[in-house]
Amino acid sequence: ICEPNTSCTGSQPRVKLPDRRASVSTAVASVLESRGSLAMESQVTWLYLVRHGATEANERIPYILQGNGIDLPLSPRGEQQARAVAEFLPRFPIRRVYSSGMLRARQTAGAIARALQLEPQVAPDLHECNVGRWEGLDWETIRQQFPDEHRQFHENPGTAPYLGGESYGDVLRRVKPIIASLLVAHAGESIAVVAHNVVNRTI
Repeated sequence: ICEPNTSCTGSQPRVKLPDRRASVSTAVASVLESRGSLAMESQVTWLYLVRHGATEANERIPYILQGNGIDLPLSPRGEQQARAVAEFLPRFPIRRVYSSGMLRARQTAGAIARALQLEPQVAPDLHECNVGRWEGLDWETIRQQFPDEHRQFHENPGTAPYLGGESYGDVLRRVKPIIASLLVAHAGESIAVVAHNVVNRTI
């Protein structure tokens, strides 16, 4: 779900990370091997990755960075978005719904789970990226106040962090084991995971 009145790519940095599919696949294989169950790797598992609906911060013009410190509920528009995806997903045989512990993700997951007649489950470490000192600011303000750090981040967010926060690489290292464990736990099944912009972009 993209922020209203913004480009999904125009204000977002290009991510320079290792092959994410290979990275997660390697993590899955590692978990399987530790359990002595490499035969499970051949089963087809479907992961439906969903971003939370919009909040008031997403709808501001310009929008501000929420990170993991601003924990707003869904806006009315965000609630509509959650209902829309909840109406769409029951056509698939989803067996479990997981979400970040942040309110906007839990509310979105709750709408999806109700439509599927399931109980959503929280995976706390799927929370949004720590954006450090840039929390609550828009990108133009960040560019003006922190020109060097802004440039470094947009040139290589995989290693250059949000000032005082996480890089995309940090987020990938945090969430990769969680996703890998869920894929192993639900081998051969379909699951939905509701998370956040940066989290979903790194997986």
